[in-house]
Amino acid sequence: MSRIFGSVSTSAGQAATAGTNPTPAFLPTREQLHTPVTAENLPNAEDPTAVLTEQSAPRVESSHLPESNGRHWMPDSSRLLFLNNTGKYVAAIEQFRSVRSRLWQIRQRQPFSKILVSSARPREGRTFVSANLAHALVRQKGKRVLLVDGDLRNPTLHTYLGASREPGLSNYLAANVNSSEIVQNGSIRDLSFIPGGAPSSDAAELLSNGRLEELLKACGDYDWIVVDSPSLATVCDASILSDSCDGVLLVVEAARTSVELVERAQHEFAKPILGVVLNRLNGTANNGQTKTTA
Repeated sequence: MSRIFGSVSTSAGQAATAGTNPTPAFLPTREQLHTPVTAENLPNAEDPTAVLTEQSAPRVESSHLPESNGRHWMPDSSRLLFLNNTGKYVAAIEQFRSVRSRLWQIRQRQPFSKILVSSARPREGRTFVSANLAHALVRQKGKRVLLVDGDLRNPTLHTYLGASREPGLSNYLAANVNSSEIVQNGSIRDLSFIPGGAPSSDAAELLSNGRLEELLKACGDYDWIVVDSPSLATVCDASILSDSCDGVLLVVEAARTSVELVERAQHEFAKPILGVVLNRLNGTANNGQTKTTA
């Protein structure tokens, strides 16, 4: 872990002096530094057709999870970088592919599928990273991904997909709906989505009642599950969510979040830190400026 925090400190310093950088960055653990990114490390090539499809029938094939709902989505191409055809975010897209490659390398050594995306502070870009990471993963041919909005107090992930917010996770955890009512399939092939649902001030209690763990176990047929969470600075929800996941991807805003705060944050999680995504290297809002370290 010292390699991660050293990278955070160095990269943040570079961002502050350089002024601009066209991509986000992934910061790897010590062990991952010795595993090169090669074609042999990856199970499948990216499917160039895995972008938008016609509205399709529901595709949840798990024998444990009821069939999901086909919904009409209107994805926001200004925030989902793989859908943006302007050429503005080419470097950032390559960084998300790099994150994907590193995660596959980690999975070769320690099997996992459920990734919690969180941050030490609010507004560091974790929802931006969650949405684009899920899209990068689903572009691997034949891989099915479930994206979950775990921020029950202020759910916003649905705005990236142009999807409905309710019914969602909060409604399910409160036992107001069943799982078949909250899992959506829309216009992005092989990507399923569970929105946050109605905002709740009782998020910690809902996340602790056991229904989330049951839900994610029932979703075991997905190749990847990406869970967006609140930051650690304001509430304990992210720490609770990590109990139901296999590992944590920590999003850090360059030149703004201190190494000390990142170090404190990693001790709040019950599961290991898979890596750090250094975001907004040019100091602006979510604009495809990301770098990663796993």
